[in-house]
Amino acid sequence: MRFIGDDEEGTLIGESRPPFHEWLKSRNDYLQSGSRVLAFYPNLLTAKTAPSCRKLHYGSSRDWEESLAEPLVDSETKIVFKDGKDLCIEVTVNRKTWRDVKRPQFNARINLLASESSFGYLCLDAVSADDLEWYIQNRASRVHSVAFLRLFKRAAVAIRAEEQLEGPARAWMQAAVVDAGLANAAGAASLVGEAVRSWRCANRGKPLPSLGEKKAFDTILSLAHSLRRTETDFVEMVEAYAVEHGLRPLRAVLTGKNRLALYVEVPAAERNEDIMEWRWVRRLSISMKPKLHETSRKFVWLSEKGDAKEVEIKSWPELDAWINAYPEPFRVDHLLSVVDMVERGMPTLSEVFKGAGQGVDEEAFPLMHREFKHRLWNSKSKTVPSVTISVPIAAYAKYSLRNRNTGERQVESLRVVAVRALACKWLHHFGDAAQREATARTFAGIHKNKEHARKTLALPFDPGLDSVDGRSIDSIVAFDAAWIEDDSIRVAQSYVRETKPSNSFATLTRVERSIDEALSFWMNDIRPEVAQGNSYRPEKVLVNPAAWDGEKALLIAALDLQTKESA
Repeated sequence: MRFIGDDEEGTLIGESRPPFHEWLKSRNDYLQSGSRVLAFYPNLLTAKTAPSCRKLHYGSSRDWEESLAEPLVDSETKIVFKDGKDLCIEVTVNRKTWRDVKRPQFNARINLLASESSFGYLCLDAVSADDLEWYIQNRASRVHSVAFLRLFKRAAVAIRAEEQLEGPARAWMQAAVVDAGLANAAGAASLVGEAVRSWRCANRGKPLPSLGEKKAFDTILSLAHSLRRTETDFVEMVEAYAVEHGLRPLRAVLTGKNRLALYVEVPAAERNEDIMEWRWVRRLSISMKPKLHETSRKFVWLSEKGDAKEVEIKSWPELDAWINAYPEPFRVDHLLSVVDMVERGMPTLSEVFKGAGQGVDEEAFPLMHREFKHRLWNSKSKTVPSVTISVPIAAYAKYSLRNRNTGERQVESLRVVAVRALACKWLHHFGDAAQREATARTFAGIHKNKEHARKTLALPFDPGLDSVDGRSIDSIVAFDAAWIEDDSIRVAQSYVRETKPSNSFATLTRVERSIDEALSFWMNDIRPEVAQGNSYRPEKVLVNPAAWDGEKALLIAALDLQTKESA
């Protein structure tokens, strides 16, 4: 490495800038679908980011990663795409295993959000070559690490080459901006640069058109014109629109397609906080012709990083309260779907399963029996599969451990408390004579010991309560929902059904507690406070009132009575 003298011309520290770790994080916070990133694969490929290229082995003395495939180059510029909740890039790699010589290359997916390295990639959406070269030459930035130099140097070369290639087009647009009176010569470069950055993000990293395609610059110049207007009339227009429609504005932005968008609070009456605190805001797309009017709306989760496709016009003080410190755990649709299933669970249960021996609903039974038979006979298991049916009756949010720095917990997922039992028991217990015979014939048919199968069906119907991953249950009557071990539910249920000695040890009395007592015990008295092992203490629980009878609490009244009738 060449020594840089303190007084070497051109490398003296002039302006004050953030430490490079903070600056790098701020640039990578622009990462989103359509962003351009410079990936440095030696630092980026791990078993977490690219499981098809790396495999983690656990040893007695140390863990180590095996390389399954290697990229053709060690760094290149890629366009980010969204895969579920992940932001990914694709890279062509060479396999290293002898069995794959016929197909030595394949496209591997790399999940950038799983990267734990600070120097695996650099989002280029809001980066200039001058920025990079300043940090490369800055001695203070190299005190603790020089690992970033290789990434920064390659990014600087790539961006500088791009800037030279785009120079004529940018110069033409800057002249057009000056001629239109939108900015002076000094401010034209900044205005055009902001317009180009926003336009490029909206067009998935598309390069600037050449000077021979001047009509293609219309969108960028219109965006520059709109950006100039943001300082005056846009703010007044947005504020007037918010007052007219009774909105509480949080942020107004201009998109890369030269359109206006307004983020507003969701009215309290429209927020559903039965399970968790509401953290979404509403994004309104607004057309400016002939006057401001809404064209579409959606719920969005605001995070600390901004949207690189958008340029902020104005933000209001209330915005800070809606900035989330962690990514969106799930869509609003999923939350509302879980709430809907809990609310409709018991009514559906009463309609489909009318009573012990009274017959399952005539339209529902053929469908449920067909699904039960399909899962029973088409399982790849060597033993008879345990086909289950779950019906949701309650739900709660699962939180992660508290953040050591902020003390906050982040929502991980939604869990559904469901009544769960073998499908054969549901259909046999509630079915009429014909339905019971059909169920018994299907269930016994797969067993070698037919008599044992029929005795199993004759046992009392005793459904249990289980915690189910909300994503695995998509209907009121769900087959084989992925249940999660949660001892706290059983602890709470035992608390409700607790038996204590009476006057003598020979006589036991059963302590019956109400729903309020049970929920209070579950949410406040169960330890530990956060997830540990198989116990978890929720903050809020949404329960279908029809699932409680005031005496049996966590037991379902209807099912309990029906079980007694069949005894």
